[in-house]
This record gives sequence, C-alpha cells and structure tokens, in this order.
Amino acid sequence: MEVKDFRTEVVDKSFEVPVVVDFWAPWCGPCRALGPIIESLAEEANGHWILAKLNTDENPEIAEALQIMSIPAVKMIYQGKIIGEFVGALPKPQIQQWLAKHLPAMNEVVPGADEAVEEDTNPDAPAKLPALDEVIPHITQVPDPEFVMYLEDYLIQHPEDDRAKSILASHLVFSNPDQAEELTSHIKEGNPQFDLVHDVRTLSSFYITEFDESKAGTLLNEARNDLDHGWHEQAMEKLIESMHINKSYKEEIARKTGIALFHIYGKNHPVTRSQRKYFDMAVY
Repeated sequence: MEVKDFRTEVVDKSFEVPVVVDFWAPWCGPCRALGPIIESLAEEANGHWILAKLNTDENPEIAEALQIMSIPAVKMIYQGKIIGEFVGALPKPQIQQWLAKHLPAMNEVVPGADEAVEEDTNPDAPAKLPALDEVIPHITQVPDPEFVMYLEDYLIQHPEDDRAKSILASHLVFSNPDQAEELTSHIKEGNPQFDLVHDVRTLSSFYITEFDESKAGTLLNEARNDLDHGWHEQAMEKLIESMHINKSYKEEIARKTGIALFHIYGKNHPVTRSQRKYFDMAVY
C-alpha cells in the first residue's frame, strides 16, 4: 500500500495493528531489491501486521521528521510509536527474525471486541502523548534526552509540525549538528519557526568551524569541547572570555554563538540567569 495520508494510514492504523513502513524511492536499487521480499512477507502475515510504502521523494517532510538518513529504511510503528527499525536491503531470513523480535504478542495486536470497548478504562492501555504546549513549560534542561524521545514520538503522529521539528533540532544540534540541520532544511525566512532554526544553524556552524591556536581560538575550541561534555556554563564563560580578548575573531563567532545559545536555552535556563549579564557586558 502506497501511503497517501500518513496520519490516517500509518499513525491511526497503528493503534489497531502494527504498521511496517518501507521508505523507498524509484531511483534506489536496493529499494527495488527489498520491495518484493517485504511485500511477500506482508501477504503471508494475514493481517497480523500491514505494510505501508512511502516514497521519500514525494514525501520529503515526513522523511525528515522521521530522520530517514538513507534508504531503504524500514520502521515498525505500533500505537503511534516506533518499536523497531532497520536500514538496507536485508535478506528474507533476517527480516523474518526482525519481525519475530519486534512484533507485539498476538493478544496485543488483535484485541477482542470486549477489549476495544473497554480501551478507555483499561489501565494498561497506551497513554496518548500530551500536547506540545503542555510539555514545553516543564522543560528546563537543554538538551533533554527524555524530551527528545517525546518529540520523536510526537513527530510520528504529527510529521508536518515545523514547530516540533525546530524544537527537536535545537536539542539535537548539541550532539548531531548535521541531523539538526537536515531536519529543518526546508524552513526558510518567513516561516514562524525561522528564528529558532537560524539559531540552530548558527550553533551548527560553530561546531564545524576550525579555530587557530590564538588565545581566542583556543578558548573557542575549549568552549566547544565543554558543550560536547554538557558543561554549558563553562562553555559560556569561555565564549565571554574570548570576546574580551578578540570580539571580532572569525566574524564575531563568539557573540553570534552566545546569542544563539541563550535563545535555545530560554530565559529561565540556569546558564541564561547566571551568564547573560556578563555576556552583555562583553558585547557592549
């Protein structure tokens, strides 16, 4: 089944039965090799799981939201969440092993009519994801691994939500700048999320810039290392110190990076509270 409506045919359907999504494109040779194998397995499954095929060329935003980096890629989605995945054209026996490992028990996959009626009162029923606006006020840590997991699940159910993509990118940029940029590459000036995406791109640029052995360059290298280790306050202190030494170094990269970090942290983050005034003094 070629996907036309991801939310209806994949996300909503996954609350009834596991949906195995095959991400492919017409130009992809390995995709053409994998297709007939996984299609035959879907026929043999007799409805215990269903296959959905998604052309990434025709659905780039969904592919970005689900962080498809290469194809063929296969993800199993059940009750709105990814519960298994693999990349590449695996042989049939390996795919069968993968299915056996990740498919839920049959009594969970095909609930009886009585269970369906009692779904709302069943304490074991899967909890629905809270709304994004309900979660954000409680996030004080950046990056936040648990929040990243929530956003990844949220984007399965809302794959075209640019706000969620931008926020996810602002957390991913600390560990995977390339992935953060790819996730938001379609967001241009004029989009309501552009300001945050611009901050993500600024921080991503800081991560890939080569610094020399001057005092300012050495401090910026150390600041980047601090960010890699999650030492955000120390990183900001070194950005500020580098500005005092040479504010114009690398086209004011310390100033631009500091502003981007404060925007990503938010006004209530401990680093913003402790370092913003010192940063502003270094700027002016």
